[in-house]
Amino acid sequence: MTWYGRGPEESYADRKTGMAIGLYSEDVYQPALEYIRPQEVGNKADTRWVCWTDKKGFGVMAVGLPMIYTSAWYYTMQDMEIARHPYELPKRDTITVNIDCGQTGVGGDNSWGARPHKEYRLEAGKTYEYRFRLCPVEKNTPLQALADKTLPVVQ
Repeated sequence: MTWYGRGPEESYADRKTGMAIGLYSEDVYQPALEYIRPQEVGNKADTRWVCWTDKKGFGVMAVGLPMIYTSAWYYTMQDMEIARHPYELPKRDTITVNIDCGQTGVGGDNSWGARPHKEYRLEAGKTYEYRFRLCPVEKNTPLQALADKTLPVVQ
């Protein structure tokens, strides 16, 4: 997984100012972070584009219009809900890719489970819209050039 956005570690709406905008890569099968209890992990906030490729260099790119939140795991959501420990997560031949308009912040201003501040929540019942473009990636494709070519022409 290669992305242009906040990194290199995970970032969320309320936990992103320490992560600089830049070009980063991560092996989805060797994540930088795993929690003791399987749960969503590795989100990348303010992502301009992200690309997932196989060992041969072929894959898919998502370009945010203008930005997305994204993550990828070597297991499925169902695997994560069943597993109680990381070693119980199967390393599948496919990955789960998440392309989101945003995510509720993680909160945690105190040690007893404070909710995220209101400005960092995605509320139920509200309509959210976002756009992104998907395009195929071939071996040795210059990723930034492909992302630039995928963006809409502003007139």
